[in-house]
Amino acid sequence: MQNNNIGFIYKEAIEHAELEKLKKDYFIFSDEKIGEYSKEELEKYVELLQEHFYTDGVINCPHIENGNMIDNLTLIPKHISKNGKEKANYEAS
Repeated sequence: MQNNNIGFIYKEAIEHAELEKLKKDYFIFSDEKIGEYSKEELEKYVELLQEHFYTDGVINCPHIENGNMIDNLTLIPKHISKNGKEKANYEAS
């Protein structure tokens, strides 16, 4: 990783209100819900990780409520990555 631009970018903990704002710009995957995702959702998650990991990175951050960590989230940008591929309108959270 160079200049925190590729790979996992670690963000400070976020609460529910901030999470709701981030949903417009990021696909959000929950570690707590990983067993609930369908095969198609998991395949899309892997595809998005591969697309963004080495180009503009993905964000990893804890989700907290009332000072307690309740989940760990992976946020993947919805914008078109540098390789120019369009992504389907998809959200897994």
